[in-house]
Amino acid sequence: MYLRNLIAISILALAPVLAHADSFTYNLNDNFASFNVTGTITTDSNSGSLATGDITAYNIFLNDGSNSLNLTQSNSQDVVAGNALTATASGLFFNFGSYSGSLFAIQSPFLGAGTNYLCYQGQAGGCDNYRGAHESIDIGWDGPQTQQLCGNEQIASATAVTPEPESLVLFGTGILGLAGVARRKLIG
Repeated sequence: MYLRNLIAISILALAPVLAHADSFTYNLNDNFASFNVTGTITTDSNSGSLATGDITAYNIFLNDGSNSLNLTQSNSQDVVAGNALTATASGLFFNFGSYSGSLFAIQSPFLGAGTNYLCYQGQAGGCDNYRGAHESIDIGWDGPQTQQLCGNEQIASATAVTPEPESLVLFGTGILGLAGVARRKLIG
């Protein structure tokens, strides 16, 4: 009986860890005078500093008024350098005041192609280094369109909250526990 209770308690304690949600989707909706950026970015974490491997998917639409471009993982590459890109439960943030070569860029068809990109860059980043801290896009050979930014800015907001697997597992195990207690009272 003791072993069975120990196993049951262990399963209940580990259930939230085993059921951890594996992706978080954020909505982009940036409208500036010379360009706009809309779409989604999906990450594997909603807490702390993000790296390139934490970006699991994206579907981003760029428009500079003359040209448009859709960036997805099938037609482009992404990179996160430095620690300026962070995630929270409410959104993605980029610290435009960072000086450590921080940037977050997505470029088609590959990084270093020279055009077709979305870039968030700190004070001394690597997309359009001479332009300072900014968000920029470049479609075709029209030249970059930039928006100067400073401080820690929210670049994307969290999508509508849906029940996480942890919550569902906890709810389910609670129901099972109540059913077990009821069963014992009926039998005993």
